[in-house]
Amino acid sequence: MKIFKSVPILFLSILFFAGCESSIENQNLRASAVSVNGDDIVFRVYPENSSGDIMTGSLVTVTNSENEVLLLEFDNDSQCYISSFDGLESDIYNIKVISAAYKEAACIQIPHLRLTKAPTIVSFSDSMGNSVLSGKSINSQSAVSCAWNSLGNGIVYQVNIKTVLSRIWTGSTSACNIEIPKGTLTAGKTYYLYLTAQKICGDPYFSLPYYSFSSITSSAVTFYVEE
Repeated sequence: MKIFKSVPILFLSILFFAGCESSIENQNLRASAVSVNGDDIVFRVYPENSSGDIMTGSLVTVTNSENEVLLLEFDNDSQCYISSFDGLESDIYNIKVISAAYKEAACIQIPHLRLTKAPTIVSFSDSMGNSVLSGKSINSQSAVSCAWNSLGNGIVYQVNIKTVLSRIWTGSTSACNIEIPKGTLTAGKTYYLYLTAQKICGDPYFSLPYYSFSSITSSAVTFYVEE
């Protein structure tokens, strides 16, 4: 069994029940797991007592499916236990909290899908057939469609179009294509399209006791719009 103790990084994770019995109700234990652009998964765990206060003297660990164990340290600034894990692309992580305030160890399972490869744009053209991928400019009076490869089930894709100075348009979809409405883009300008894939579970505001988030953004696709 390997034991890792890594430098704390700020971010989030997701949870589900299982692993061991707990004498407390699980709403007293919250956790999050976050990974961005294929980097390490950052875990944050919030063990609370019956008054809702974070317990600073707890032993908090995260274990992956290969029995590698990560020890989380308490961070005074964020008031939670934090550390990062170079985990598998898809795994279920077992969070365990041992505290004098609990009669038994509190355990939660957190599934996390770490996105490591950005989606690839496979077509990007206007309704007149001008393809950005072929080096052509987009017509400002045409609707524009963009499509990309799938990264799997449950992925949400966000398309952002920007100029050098500002964001012009944003659209989100669970499909692998999107249409940019006619009239969105102004002739005579250069634009940059970014495609971000996201896998989200739980709630970042903890109306549920867990949050799991992973995202990855493609490099920019540069294109010009003409009359």
